[in-house]
Amino acid sequence: MSTSLGHKINRLIRHPSHLKRAVKWHTWDRVSLYLERRRVDRSIRMLQSKTVAEYDEIRLNALSDLAKVAKSEIADYVQELRHDRAFLDDFEQKRKEIEMIDAESTTSMIDIETLYCALRALKPQTVVETGVYFGGTSAFLLRALERNGAGHLSSIDYLLPNVQPFGHPQGQGCLVPESLRH
Repeated sequence: MSTSLGHKINRLIRHPSHLKRAVKWHTWDRVSLYLERRRVDRSIRMLQSKTVAEYDEIRLNALSDLAKVAKSEIADYVQELRHDRAFLDDFEQKRKEIEMIDAESTTSMIDIETLYCALRALKPQTVVETGVYFGGTSAFLLRALERNGAGHLSSIDYLLPNVQPFGHPQGQGCLVPESLRH
């Protein structure tokens, strides 16, 4: 893969909203890529200097603006998830079982919580996910869709050589609770 293509893919991963422009224009010049990378790096440094409470405030504001809902609604979704003890305890137990086989989930709780809140607020009918691995993100996306009362998740992945197949207790998607697999 060329370096240029790698940069473009990296940018799309970090900023999926640019996909429409990328598809429309089919090109990014080097200066735009450089400036975008600097903007992202500045944003990351700024967020790293924030306390957890400050970061949560920034995240609530960003999600509120994105979904065009009140910040209090996003805060309610955060609390809803944090108080979903049965779901979270089941997830944590399964995550610990994965750690026992010398593997770890690649998804952080702050990312999962953010995605959960975005889905609860936006209420999409269709969600496409790539890179399922153990299904940490999938579990939270499915929980949000279930809470919304509608929606479908399509997960796309390929079987990694060192990961057991779907359905195996420590295989692909093993973090997704049985109750959400329908």
